Amino acid sequence: MKYSILITVIFIINSVCGFSQNTPPSNDLDNLYTPPAGSVLDTKGAKSTSQTKPGSVTQSKNITLFNLALVLRSNIYVTYERSLNDQFSVLGGLGTYFARDMFEFVTSEMGSELFSSSDDGGTHYRRIWNPLYSDLSSGGIQFGFAGRFYFEDDYEDRSYLELGARYYQWYFTSKTRTGSSVILKPGTEFAIYNQQYFLNYGKQYTTGDKIKFAHEFYYGIGLRFYSCDELEDTETTNVNGSSLTTYSPTGNRHSLKTISLLLGYKLGIGW
Repeated sequence: MKYSILITVIFIINSVCGFSQNTPPSNDLDNLYTPPAGSVLDTKGAKSTSQTKPGSVTQSKNITLFNLALVLRSNIYVTYERSLNDQFSVLGGLGTYFARDMFEFVTSEMGSELFSSSDDGGTHYRRIWNPLYSDLSSGGIQFGFAGRFYFEDDYEDRSYLELGARYYQWYFTSKTRTGSSVILKPGTEFAIYNQQYFLNYGKQYTTGDKIKFAHEFYYGIGLRFYSCDELEDTETTNVNGSSLTTYSPTGNRHSLKTISLLLGYKLGIGW
């Protein structure tokens, strides 16, 4: 009797364990209302993904900017911008002059009268730069660098402050002037070197989808340092009694500094 009771108990335990291990039959309603894997409603195994801002050139870290405003001043200048994060970026530029920048001549002459370390230095500069006395033989190579801070992280429309410097140079050859009483020494090349430090405020806008364009409008203030050949004059008198003043380089340099106001537009492509 005892053995039969023991056998009965063991049989019942095995039956219960076996039933608990069986997979319940599939329910069509469960399959119908089970969200697909990876969907918004799927909470099982969902992986957190970082949210990205709308597409923009800054997101791709690189922008090539072409300064269209400087073309009106006979200057080709291209800037490369590299984003470090949402707020900071660094820039490097390279360019050249293809003709004489008359706007530079006029504004520098006015600025030198207000902010010049040497009135004599301004005279040397204006004598060399003046198109009546010289021709531009080479625009030289110009380069610059800057750091930029963005106030907003909205890539579609944001403002910035930019602090930078630019170096450029011009080379001139004396012009032959018949019947003139003042000339630069014939067959002589003159050089003007420039260093500019500036602070700009600007706005950058992003347009486009597959090809992303950046549009920048900026204005600012700068300080220019010029270095030009020092000139000495020699006066001669011809047989007719008329005098001729010839300016020749001495081998020394004269310095001049001026203030400058900056305003422009840049068009860029990002990748």
